[in-house]
Amino acid sequence: MTIQALALAGEQAVDPYDREHVTPWLRRRAADRGDRAPEAPVALRRRDLRFTVDTVEDLAYMRTVVAAAGGEALVPLDDLIRAADRVSAHRAQP
Repeated sequence: MTIQALALAGEQAVDPYDREHVTPWLRRRAADRGDRAPEAPVALRRRDLRFTVDTVEDLAYMRTVVAAAGGEALVPLDDLIRAADRVSAHRAQP
């Protein structure tokens, strides 16, 4: 999803569920308009990774990953994935 799509959801989504979980709102809107979401490039399809913040542990993990990616407010997804891989590899070492 683009930053523009997230901004639109922020402006138009009113249901509390949609405000917390933006992706279903974006999918419904696209389906209502007959749009089809583009597929992510194969290199960015990582079902093993989760970049959400639902718990204190999620927040700590994301802070670590973002710091490993350079600590910027907006991190390209491919940089975030590489950082998550580095964090995971570091955690796996004895």
